[in-house]
Amino acid sequence: MIRFFFLPEPSSARRRPWMPIAAAMRVAVVVCAALPMPLAAATSPAPDANDEAAVEGQRRAIRQEIAGLGAHRWAGDYYEGDGLGANIAFTLAPNRGVAATWRGCLGLYGANRGRVVEENGVLRMRYDRPNASGFGGFPDALRPVAWGERRYLIPEAKMMAFVNALHHGYEPRKQMHGMFLLAQGDEKRAVVGLPDLPLRYRALLRAQPLNVRVVASALEDKKKESNPSLGCNYRYRLTLDRGARDGLALDLELKTAVPATVHETAKILTVGERTSTATLTVLFHDCARPKIVPSAQWRLTTGAYAPAKR
Repeated sequence: MIRFFFLPEPSSARRRPWMPIAAAMRVAVVVCAALPMPLAAATSPAPDANDEAAVEGQRRAIRQEIAGLGAHRWAGDYYEGDGLGANIAFTLAPNRGVAATWRGCLGLYGANRGRVVEENGVLRMRYDRPNASGFGGFPDALRPVAWGERRYLIPEAKMMAFVNALHHGYEPRKQMHGMFLLAQGDEKRAVVGLPDLPLRYRALLRAQPLNVRVVASALEDKKKESNPSLGCNYRYRLTLDRGARDGLALDLELKTAVPATVHETAKILTVGERTSTATLTVLFHDCARPKIVPSAQWRLTTGAYAPAKR
């Protein structure tokens, strides 16, 4: 089995050494091997050459419409991915609808097309064929998010991930690869101020980082990897000394600040007024003696994003 690991480079000056593999925004883990498709892909019909041809035909028609629209709030070609197992091309316009493909190191993972209906600032996709949930599938609803000259399309389920990406320097990205749909070429465009997120997410953006102390740590789970050489994955529950009054919220991600040699990410799980809990997963460690074990000596940080002064 061959595993490729991709970690998007932080775009801000607050860069840290490369962190170990972790979930979602932190790392895309791609498995390229002579193995069956992931289980999630088996829940919907696999795309074939006819699906791809139909989708690409609609994409060409959409691009013709885009060419005649001029400047538009959201119509265009968008890309999201790591350049390996996730390369998602999303093309949409008001009349011709949407064409979406997901390609990876084993070929075409997903292809779909349909209509776009705009409702209360949200774009809802009406696909022509069943849409997979997760691997090989596409968002059913997207919110256009403007940021200076840039245009993003972000589903509600990834709004907190976008907040975390700003705090930890992954957005605004300077390369095409990234974990959010961005209009092609917009990675070269300027950002001004803060992104036009819904108010409840915009309110979570911090101009200054918050330091958080680990009060207690407990091992919740340990699982062996299918390949014994990869060791075990450990999941810890952390109790933290900060809570809602400090601006912490569910799914906010915190990175380790102390010790400086550890580069892990914890996600807020529960929030009280003055304290909170977080989950932290350490991957691919020795099943008898993990090298990284969180303790009360650890300090975490929310990170922050401060718009550049004009």
